Amino acid sequence: ITFLVICVYYPAIFADYNSVDDLKMVNSLLNRDRIDLFSLFRPPTTFYYRPLLILTYYADLKLWGALPSFMHLGNVLIHLVNTLLVFWLGWMLYGKDDEKKKLLPLFAALLFGLHPVNTESVNWISGRTDPMGTLFVLASLLVLLYGLERKRAWYGCWAALIFLAGVMSKEVM
Repeated sequence: ITFLVICVYYPAIFADYNSVDDLKMVNSLLNRDRIDLFSLFRPPTTFYYRPLLILTYYADLKLWGALPSFMHLGNVLIHLVNTLLVFWLGWMLYGKDDEKKKLLPLFAALLFGLHPVNTESVNWISGRTDPMGTLFVLASLLVLLYGLERKRAWYGCWAALIFLAGVMSKEVM
């Protein structure tokens, strides 16, 4: 899974900023002096509320100087983690019980990881909202299923917190 996803999205790592959305986002990031965490997590005056997304862009700025190759790599790695979470979810639901169904999680993960519908959100730096939100929603579902399997209700609280992180990455999550 890892090899195929990296191979398919490898060219994106060497791409420049997308002229449609990426340049506007990177320019607004570069023109900020600093980030105020209090105002970042306050309800916004704009249409979007995505504080965790802004934090990842700010981390890209501080760690890599907002180089497009590292920002693209971040998107590819988030998508890879999502693909592995889909595999794990499929394994929890189908793969461990029936010998005939062991390939189903692999097929689901590869379908998710390689499907062309994901290319925009992985290849555009500003499309990071979708992979990030998906990461938290899938992780939340896995934690919830793990808690239900072990009959531990407090896992639901962890799942809710992780889900909240997904909402703080993209509102529709």
